[in-house]
Amino acid sequence: MYEAEDTVMDRLVAVKLLAAPYSHNQVFRERLYREAHAAGRLHEPHVVPIHKCGEIEGQLYIDMRLIKGTDLQNVLAEHGPLTPARAVAIVRQIASALDAAHADQMIHRDVKPANILLTGDDFACLVDFGLANAATDAKLTSSGTTIGTFAYMAPERLSKAEVSHRADIYSLACVFYECLTGSPPYAIGDLPALITAHLTAPIPRPSQHRPQIPPGFDDVIGRGMAKNPDERYASAGQLAAAAQHLLATSDQDQVETILASTQAARPAAAQEQRHADTRRKSETFSGRKRWAWVAAAVVAVPLLIGGFLVAWRPWERQAPSSSTPPSEPLTPAAPSAPPRITPTAITPPPPKLFSPKAIDQVLLTSDELSKLLTANFSDNPSVGGPGGLGLNSSSYGMSDHSHQVTPPSCVGVVFTGEHDVYGSADPTAIKTQTFGVPYGVNAGTPHLLQQTAAVLSSAEDARQFLISSESKWKACGSLKVSATFGYESGAGYILGRVVGQGDMITLGMASTNNMGPTNGADACQLAMGVRENVVVEVRTCEAPDVTSAPASPDLVWVVPDAEKVAKAMLDNVVP
Repeated sequence: MYEAEDTVMDRLVAVKLLAAPYSHNQVFRERLYREAHAAGRLHEPHVVPIHKCGEIEGQLYIDMRLIKGTDLQNVLAEHGPLTPARAVAIVRQIASALDAAHADQMIHRDVKPANILLTGDDFACLVDFGLANAATDAKLTSSGTTIGTFAYMAPERLSKAEVSHRADIYSLACVFYECLTGSPPYAIGDLPALITAHLTAPIPRPSQHRPQIPPGFDDVIGRGMAKNPDERYASAGQLAAAAQHLLATSDQDQVETILASTQAARPAAAQEQRHADTRRKSETFSGRKRWAWVAAAVVAVPLLIGGFLVAWRPWERQAPSSSTPPSEPLTPAAPSAPPRITPTAITPPPPKLFSPKAIDQVLLTSDELSKLLTANFSDNPSVGGPGGLGLNSSSYGMSDHSHQVTPPSCVGVVFTGEHDVYGSADPTAIKTQTFGVPYGVNAGTPHLLQQTAAVLSSAEDARQFLISSESKWKACGSLKVSATFGYESGAGYILGRVVGQGDMITLGMASTNNMGPTNGADACQLAMGVRENVVVEVRTCEAPDVTSAPASPDLVWVVPDAEKVAKAMLDNVVP
């Protein structure tokens, strides 16, 4: 990588020269032009823009924005782990770059510390978009891929499974882990063992590596590095938001301070122009001599291009191949004062929003519930009895049962559609229905179902609501939650682990002192999911078939009916 002068555009640029095996491979050359052309369309502040790519005397090069600073790999090697606030600030910026690329159907495929550039004020940029996609030839990738690349590679990249944008989210989670701990998730020098670890080893917990790291980060890393891509965050931004939410208020403020300071580092185009003018007056090399100077320097610095084996064939873009004309001669420039970076604003596509007027179509009908759960649901409140549930209530707006739950802060794990849960989100529409048995409980069949649909102002609001709810559920996990309402009078629940699966979270709970179900045993599941700007929430309860009163609650009694209903409700969300 070299600093050079673009004599046509009068600006300083960074020029990456590609080694001979790449330059002489015709397939790679065609793919490079195509991928570089696609990457050049990205106008996101944290993506290093590609100006053009071309060749001079058979040597391929990529011309991109000049960034003065260092890469994250060097920062971690020299200074060790970052503070959680600084790590989150960097991850947020790279997540922004990835989300922009993914929105344009581009996958980076080589997210790692060496490809994250940092200026002195921690403005973070992601480089090398398109290179990994171009290098699909086995001879090229076997010589160009390093263990450093494998350290951040998603499991599906190591098999013949389909690769989606969630492979980048896995890699970003690996980078976040290293920022927090100072070492990659699987710090293994042996390549076969490293690959095996990504495929089968338990996901490491950063808090076990460094006790001062809040345990909540374990869950963020665990979800980001889930072996199954569908269980990861749906976007890089979701991962970053979840991480920032776990920080203390003072650390969250520090993240915003860091991000604000990076926005102040705006490069002036005029500054690049002045540097170019100065060098043009003092250097009069011919075009050929200028190129010879740069080419000779290639011997001094090895160039490593990230890639992967041919078995991990990447997703192919559908854009037609394009060629790029040879570039103008480039002049090597002496070191100069670091230029500043100008974040470029982009206009996102109009968001898809679900209309609050259509909220009724999200809730499942009694017939749909009957088929889904193989139980008798009816809109008639008097219909039911053992094995049947009638519609007890159906209303728009939020409810308040906080006075019936101990502690009141955990009302959201016992009832759905609560004001204490949704009030701050200010939904544009919300509706809750409750089905229950009117006379008695029959073990082995559902005896309660609550379903809530809420329409928020934006998809981002819905995602943030899910993240916040997950934290609140976890906070109740260490407490005994009691409820007094109808058949639940005096019921005290033990809570299980909050499980995140893509855009859904679930929580199981069990009780032995519920007065209604057979022998006092009962179990419920709570599920919450988001799609677009809609939040769905479901709670189902079913008494286990036990022959005698159990001594203690058992979470094995939990039946995942709420999750089934929530998934079906999300399928009804069609903007």
